[in-house]
Amino acid sequence: AKEKWRMEPDDRRPVIINALYAWGGFVSDMLLPASQASQMAGNNYTLKPIAGDVGLRPSVLLIMGESLNPSHMGVLGYGRDTTPQLAALLQKYGGGEGKIISAGVSTRVSIPTFLNVLREPGNQMALRASPVNLFRIAKNRGFQTAFLSVQDMGGISSVVGKESIDDWVDALDHPTGAVPDNALVERLSHSKIDWDKPFFMVLNTRSTHLPYRSDFPEQFAHFSRGKTDSIAAQHVNEYDDAMLWFDQKVSDAIKYVFSASKRPVIVVLVSDHGEMVDDDGGRFGHNVLFPSVYVTPYIWMSSDPNISGLGDFASCPVNHYQLGKIIAAKLGGQVINSLEGGDSPEYWVNGTSIDGGNGTFKYRESDVAKLLLCGRH
Repeated sequence: AKEKWRMEPDDRRPVIINALYAWGGFVSDMLLPASQASQMAGNNYTLKPIAGDVGLRPSVLLIMGESLNPSHMGVLGYGRDTTPQLAALLQKYGGGEGKIISAGVSTRVSIPTFLNVLREPGNQMALRASPVNLFRIAKNRGFQTAFLSVQDMGGISSVVGKESIDDWVDALDHPTGAVPDNALVERLSHSKIDWDKPFFMVLNTRSTHLPYRSDFPEQFAHFSRGKTDSIAAQHVNEYDDAMLWFDQKVSDAIKYVFSASKRPVIVVLVSDHGEMVDDDGGRFGHNVLFPSVYVTPYIWMSSDPNISGLGDFASCPVNHYQLGKIIAAKLGGQVINSLEGGDSPEYWVNGTSIDGGNGTFKYRESDVAKLLLCGRH
């Protein structure tokens, strides 16, 4: 009951399994205390269409990394050169990089919250039927849509607007093999996207998830090849090698999309959440409300630097929610939040339960300004 996403139905599973999931969710809602965030359930989201021909809008590729710690990325100032390919792409195409606050500290909370452009937890209406879901906006505005993952994303299909996704692929239906991110370009090359037409696509990676050593090939064991003084130091080295592998494969994916698309493409790279990498005396992983888990990288670039409105990305959004609003605008819709207002609105990082029942971190922009560094090439 602590992980409410496990109660979500999935249209690829047997009816009896989904019935049990639904019953489990109902019992959980009846027996567990109400979430501290349930007061936000009345917040209404509406969409104001932005005038403009979809044929003149750029496509958007949202790369959703897995467990990316920005402090271990060379492109963001880390001492080790763990992201040479991304750095080269930024040098070639321009764009910018920085840090951003995630919507949650677990994958199955943060991804639905991001894609639904949701500011607060506990808002079930906005989570399931909101008109400001990025896939719904894109589909309604004439974009092709795709969600391509190398992970098993069972349990979130019902809360990410799957009915508006033209091409859904994950590891449940299409296994990836031993090294998941090696399938990223294959996912792209076999997708249903017509590269002559505008699209909104989410590409979900895997490399930097525990256990790190299992997610990159032996030839990428650069930092972890030798002996270390401790198990923690070895895990750090393995994480950095996993980052090297992520850098290579995600850069290959960006190059593929830039080459295949006949239209301008904006690429936005974030992570579902961060990762503790030898934090607080040797802690690794995520699922806790620590800064190293809710601070993630933010990188953006475009195949055409002359696209209008790129400055919106350079404005350095503070969190997933603000970035989601920028992406929505590029797709043709202005997100309007009935309860957001004032000079310093409140935001939330959600814990491991999508309704906020397992804890939240509430903050204002002024609270996290020192955590976020944003620049532009």
